[in-house]
Amino acid sequence: MTPKGDSRTQKSSQQASLEWLSAEYHDLNGDHIDILEGTPTALEFARIVQISRPVLIKRFQASSCKWSNDYLISKMGSRPISVAVTPNGCYNPRS
Repeated sequence: MTPKGDSRTQKSSQQASLEWLSAEYHDLNGDHIDILEGTPTALEFARIVQISRPVLIKRFQASSCKWSNDYLISKMGSRPISVAVTPNGCYNPRS
């Protein structure tokens, strides 16, 4: 039988590891967010994705109904995609 303290210790260790990883990322990449004044070209968008940094696209008008699962599947097909996930799902540099 596992002592009760072990699960708390493991969770604390995981939290410490995530915090360390987040701090290391920010030390390497900083808190800079690129701001684009309009919709990027396909090449610009590919570069944004390649560097994996946050970007704010101003005056971007996308119809939310267009971005359905069926639409994305029709555009991406069976090509693999990469999704970056933060511990809490939000970009929050060292708050």
